Amino acid sequence: MHRKIDENTALAPRYYLCLFGLTIIGTALWCFVWGKAMFTSITHDEASTWFHHQGSQFFRCLWDANCWRSANNHLLNTLLWQQTTQWLGPGELGMRLPNVLAHLVFLGSSGFLVWQLGHRLWPSLSAFLLLNGNPFLLDFFALARGYGLCVAFVMLALTFWYLYWTRERIAWLVATCVALVLAVLSNFVALNIFAALAGTTLVLNLKSDRKWQWRSVQVWGGTSLLLALMLHRPIRFLRAAGEFQYGTNSLWESLETFVKNPLYSNQYLGEATVPVAMAITFGAFLLVCVALVLRWLRHRADGAARFGLAVCLAFGASIVAMIVQHYGLDSVYLFNRTATPLMPLLAVALATGLLLTDARKTWATGLSIVVFVLVGWNLVRSANLRFFREWWYDENTKSVMLYMNDLGNARQQPIRLGVSWLFFPAGEFYRTTIPLPFVEPLPNPPIIDAASGHEYYYIEESQKNQLEGSYTQEKYYPWGRILMRKINTEN
Repeated sequence: MHRKIDENTALAPRYYLCLFGLTIIGTALWCFVWGKAMFTSITHDEASTWFHHQGSQFFRCLWDANCWRSANNHLLNTLLWQQTTQWLGPGELGMRLPNVLAHLVFLGSSGFLVWQLGHRLWPSLSAFLLLNGNPFLLDFFALARGYGLCVAFVMLALTFWYLYWTRERIAWLVATCVALVLAVLSNFVALNIFAALAGTTLVLNLKSDRKWQWRSVQVWGGTSLLLALMLHRPIRFLRAAGEFQYGTNSLWESLETFVKNPLYSNQYLGEATVPVAMAITFGAFLLVCVALVLRWLRHRADGAARFGLAVCLAFGASIVAMIVQHYGLDSVYLFNRTATPLMPLLAVALATGLLLTDARKTWATGLSIVVFVLVGWNLVRSANLRFFREWWYDENTKSVMLYMNDLGNARQQPIRLGVSWLFFPAGEFYRTTIPLPFVEPLPNPPIIDAASGHEYYYIEESQKNQLEGSYTQEKYYPWGRILMRKINTEN
């Protein structure tokens, strides 16, 4: 059941204030993502994808094993950055523009969902920030990886799913499946969400009339067949190559991902930070699920409550699916970046709980304000234009390469630079795309050898002992990265 915008005259100012607040928050977040995409160094995985898949063809990759030597080929992302780099060149923005634009899809979908569920000021602002203020997810909208696209299409799918439950039109279920197909093509992890939403829909429709059930089965079944036809060979190739083994064998560590990464390593309560945040997050999730069940039992025609319940069930089904896959298929649990497509499910469930509380109650308004302050504070503490949490080690790779080129230019002779394997892809990306004529091609494979003749080495601190006696420290960078200069080399 939808709240009417013009419930009473007193609501009008709050209505416009709420809309203004959502717009300001959304605009600020998109500007931040745009800035991070432009100013943060290209990362290891982005550069590797650039070198390996510049010439990959979308339809050929549906059957060619050469496209799947690693899981870095996120199909839709590869197709899109191939186009944008032709228009803007192979720089940061050219590579990352598809995900920056995908952030608009995420913002628009989440904003629409919040607006549909209610437009009371503090619950709406808190729910919107809860959905969009995750600094870990914001990283992926500024990266040339498939995760940002995937998360955006998952949120779009959830928005269409909401319309399906509230409007009860099969067209919205078709739209849900289209969005999920795009999410899967962006990152195969979204197959987990596809299965969870399909199973939840079919279970909740068990008491519907046979015709409605059959139409739902047709939509999910047809989409499943399409995905199977497109992806069975790529998935088989990746599985044979062991590319689905990035994760953890601990379910607890997998669940920690939904809390630890959004906290962005901020230790607000010392060692107790993550356990306390886990208790609050999943305790709140369980309370919301119980409240939605009770509300749905009292008001079976309440489409918003039915949607919220469906999201809770879908998130639970995703966790169960991971457990079944772990023990049945010997796969690992989703962890860190591979778990990002599931984060919108948890966030939407919690946001729905906030939005369906009675905002006229003092405690509900107070709770919304507390959530807004906590999420906002964490976002401000975590937001940066220097590095990405998953690829922190490439924070200074671009500046090191530019520094080397400046040194070579000053003496009009190319610099011989060696690097750790971690920095090789991004370093070589900048050397070839800027380009940097006064830096010689980086050695591949990257080997650290004091007798190699390289004038400089950019390495991890743990590798320093391999060069001691022949090289001296030139610069020290945060996170334990070191630029070493060969003794007797002119600076």
